[in-house]
Amino acid sequence: MYPNWELNFFRDVACDMWRLAVTPAQTQAEVEFLQKTLAASNLLDVPCGNGRHSVELARAGARVTGVDSSVEFLTEARNNSRNLDARWIQADMCDLSWAAESILPGLQHSRWYKVGDIYMLSRNQYHPRDARLDIEYTFVRNGKEEMRPSSSYVLTVNEICRMTHQVGLEPQQLLASVAGEPYQLGSQRLLLVTEKKNERARVKHPANAV
Repeated sequence: MYPNWELNFFRDVACDMWRLAVTPAQTQAEVEFLQKTLAASNLLDVPCGNGRHSVELARAGARVTGVDSSVEFLTEARNNSRNLDARWIQADMCDLSWAAESILPGLQHSRWYKVGDIYMLSRNQYHPRDARLDIEYTFVRNGKEEMRPSSSYVLTVNEICRMTHQVGLEPQQLLASVAGEPYQLGSQRLLLVTEKKNERARVKHPANAV
């Protein structure tokens, strides 16, 4: 296991990879989904990354708070949200929300990705006894290689729902995409829409498959 791996992971080439991997059209579709789904004007985005969702929601009039451990991403978020009602907090996110039904059915030992001028190799090792997934990422750009490890616990959808219930959130919808398809075994993404007990506020807990 790689403890505290996230403290050193999201910087330079890794951040560039994530920026290039998501298109503006995808971000816009996700923001429109959030605007339709969330009933609150005060929004918390954890982890917020470079604020690609929160900045757009703030531009639409929401008051947003973003939390992430990446100094580089938070600096970018702050620069893109000047004069908007947004605040950014550097902190660790302890909620690991990957769903086993998304990750495990299609888990491959290794995969290559290419985004822009960046190549990325991911090597996966799943530990069934601990329900833990260790991934070693190798980034290649301009002939330079950088290896960064990660470790995450893989939770079932039932476990995620139970955990949200324990903190006062009632699961309302299990969706596979912003188009509204119901979540099912093998779906590459989980959008869990929950409602806070006795309050008109909703929270999104996404779990993206690797």
